[in-house]
Amino acid sequence: MGSGFLKEMNKQFPEWETTRYVNIPNSEILKNIHTSLKNGFPVPIEFAAKNTSSEWTLHFAVVSAMDLGNNQITVQNPYGYEETYTSQDFIRATKYESYKNMEWYFKIGFNMGLFNKNTIYIIANK
Repeated sequence: MGSGFLKEMNKQFPEWETTRYVNIPNSEILKNIHTSLKNGFPVPIEFAAKNTSSEWTLHFAVVSAMDLGNNQITVQNPYGYEETYTSQDFIRATKYESYKNMEWYFKIGFNMGLFNKNTIYIIANK
């Protein structure tokens, strides 16, 4: 879960401070990711993506590059592969809109606040 991930990031990397941003506007998510990458820090995200069996999942990944001029956002997927998204597809993934037929228990998790849309983790020097 997001709060546990944040706690673990700050525990494992005490020389940096990780801040969690939840339900932020689309333009702000792109701006914050761009700034973080410019400062030399990749950006952990929560999003919807397919696993190696092409099944939809909710999980964490890391944005490693962004080229908005060419409309490309590069994500390191924990399933062992790199993906390139357009900014529109990236936002759909972070808002979980790309996961069309989401199971009922995930929907309940969003309603209960266990999962949040447009969630990123910004890492910075202390």
